[in-house]
Amino acid sequence: MAFIRKVKTQSGAIAVQIVHRNYGQVTRIDHIGSAHSQVELADLIALAKQRLLGAQQSLFPDDVSPLQIQLKQSYSIIQ
Repeated sequence: MAFIRKVKTQSGAIAVQIVHRNYGQVTRIDHIGSAHSQVELADLIALAKQRLLGAQQSLFPDDVSPLQIQLKQSYSIIQ
């Protein structure tokens, strides 16, 4: 199961994440971005919803936003 969560960061921003759980344990967290205003937060949540659905159509479609956002991914490697 996957869901969207918002977490307040140490810098005061709000991080938007997609959390994947299996059998009650978090198996993966995809960080979408950090918002410093309500407008940025709404955009990141819309992007997370879009990414969570993928190519699947929603059974209960929300209002379609005219804003087109693409996600750039970056990865950190701990050595």
